Amino acid sequence: MGKAFAWFLSFTKLGKVVTPVQSFLSGKKAYISGSALAIPALLTIIGKFSQDDGGLPYLMSVTTTPEWVILMNGLGIMGLRAAITKAADPAQDPNTNVKGV
Repeated sequence: MGKAFAWFLSFTKLGKVVTPVQSFLSGKKAYISGSALAIPALLTIIGKFSQDDGGLPYLMSVTTTPEWVILMNGLGIMGLRAAITKAADPAQDPNTNVKGV
């Protein structure tokens, strides 16, 4: 399906733009979506913490809030993607000294 779509787009001016964008985004889509979840949630947590009625009481109960769940989902998406990449090719893992495994 992807090859047929690329073949169809090759006849248009849009195809000349889409192909480089697709190759740039290859392998980055999970990190972008995880960041899209985690960054607004983190900003919400910081905003609620800095409000007058927030502070330390809010920080003590932050793990029960919806924004905490969204933050953990975003970080989980990015962590799972990184784990899959390392499991697929352990030689590219910068934390190991094993070469060619």
